[in-house]
Order: sequence, then C-alpha cells, then structure tokens
Amino acid sequence: MKKTLTIAIMLLFAIASVSAKDVIITRDGKKIECYVVKTNSKGVEYRTNNPDNGPIFELTNDEAATITFESGEVYVFQTSAPETVKYGSLTPEIDSDGLPKPIEGMAVRRESDDAYYMGSMKMDEEQFERFLQRNCTPAYERFRTGVKLKRTGWALFGVGIGMTISGVALVASGVRYYKVTSKSTSIEVTEITDPVNRSLYIPGAIFLSFGSAALTASIPLLCVGIHKKDHAYETYNEQCTNRQAYSHNNEVRLNLSASHNGLGFSLNF
Repeated sequence: MKKTLTIAIMLLFAIASVSAKDVIITRDGKKIECYVVKTNSKGVEYRTNNPDNGPIFELTNDEAATITFESGEVYVFQTSAPETVKYGSLTPEIDSDGLPKPIEGMAVRRESDDAYYMGSMKMDEEQFERFLQRNCTPAYERFRTGVKLKRTGWALFGVGIGMTISGVALVASGVRYYKVTSKSTSIEVTEITDPVNRSLYIPGAIFLSFGSAALTASIPLLCVGIHKKDHAYETYNEQCTNRQAYSHNNEVRLNLSASHNGLGFSLNF
C-alpha cells in the first residue's frame, strides 16, 4: 500500500512538472508554451517538450516580446528601437468586424495622424469608438461624452456666427447717417438714414448680444469635448488594459445575518 501511494505521489509531481510551462509571446503575436533554458542579452533559449532533454530553440530580442514564467514573473525583451520597446510591434488578432482583440497589458496609443494604434494595428476614430464600445465601457462613455460636447459646441458656434453677422448688419443699417453740404455762407447737415432702417438698430443689438453669448459658450464646450474624445484612450489604458479586472467572477457566497426577527441567510452568485 505504501509503495502504491509513493508511486502515485511521484506521478502527480511528474505530471505537475511536465504541465507547468513558461509562455513566450513573440512580436508577431504567436504564443509558445515551452521550458526556458536561459535568457541573455541576445534573446532566449528554450525547449518545447522536456525541460532537461531535447533540441534547444532560440529567439532573439527582436523576435520575442515577453516571457511569462511558471512563477508568474513577466520578462520583457528590449530591442534597440525605443519605440518598439515602449509599444511593441505585436499584431492583435482581428475579429469578424475587422477590430483588434484586446491583449492583456497592451495599451492603445494615439499618433500625430489622429489614428489609434494597438501594437501595429491602426484604427480610425469610427473603428476606435466601436472598439471601446465592445471592450471598455468607461472609455466609451468618455468618448461619447466628448463627441456630444463637441457637436454642441460647433452648433453653438455656428448659431453664434450667424447671429453676430446678422446683428452687425442690422446695427449698421440702423445707425443714423448724415450728409454734410458746404455752402458759401453756411454748412448744411441732412440726415439720409431711412426711417425704416432706424427701427432695426434695437433688434440688431439683441442679435449681436445673443450671438456673442453663443460664441463665448461654444469655446469651453469645444475644448472639453475635443479633450475628452481625443484622450478616451487614456481611460482605456488606465482601466481596461488588465482584462482580468473586468472578467466576471462566478463566486458563490452564503451570508448569515441576525436581527430581532431571527436569523437570515442570503446566497449571492
């Protein structure tokens, strides 16, 4: 019996040692389950089937992106290109709608061409909005709030411009104009403003006031809206790059509570 138990324990340890593997992620998105032999300044050496025997394979720093060891420790390879070190050149998998699938720990960046990048995958604003809608509710809400504020700001700006131009025109037409005629013995001043136009001065001033107010209100709305929309990727990077934080945990809890009416039980799942 003792011999059988000893053999069983040894088999369990053997199975555990065989199943425990390191994971290498390459820069083109491939996942390699292996046994890392060693890492050095040039790259990594590993075996695929047995930690002690078998052929040794190599990947350079330019080919390997990260290693997640059996212990959970993560090793990041550095290349000679600082931008590649910072962002990596991984290409995420693409879903049926042409959007990248999130990779845990991979951030999104916004470049000077107003496009968004996840690894080497480029997204325009429309694609990025749909990406956030699927993968990060807080960032999507910030993006949509920015879009709404921006649209409202541009609408107020357009209304303000129109009312201001109309107000200036009405005020100008309502200003009193005079014609000065010089005679040999005197100077004659004659008003040439149409009496009908004089009545437009007051509505012109009102239009001008409301137009100026609309223009003034549109500026902060535009600034805030553009900032929220253009920086929604920062919210994604802060709150949604760790996908495990948004995974649903199937946890069942039994709670016991006491009150003057007696004991109570509740099951949360």
